[in-house]
Amino acid sequence: MKKINNINYMLVHEAFERDGWTMYHYLMRGNKWVKGNDTVTCFRGGYKLNGEPLSNEYLVEMLHIDRRAIDVCEAIAPHEVHGAYGRAFLDGVRWADAHPAKKEKQ
Repeated sequence: MKKINNINYMLVHEAFERDGWTMYHYLMRGNKWVKGNDTVTCFRGGYKLNGEPLSNEYLVEMLHIDRRAIDVCEAIAPHEVHGAYGRAFLDGVRWADAHPAKKEKQ
């Protein structure tokens, strides 16, 4: 089966938590997140909203995932973003992006 979504799973998981979704884990199958009348399932790497496949773009917009974090995950692969190296790298990028010197150049 071809992987539908290639966004780092931990970024998506954190975004669901941050946005107030409730997660249910199905052993050996995947996860389900529920919020209000909406249900998102993640089985075999693909995400579906109320049974309809979600594109990467829609998932990013729906959960307000930082595109810069996605770029960092892709850049440091195969290192995990939530390992010591990945977390330090991502924190450094976020710090640099928020630094006043960068804002002055824009």
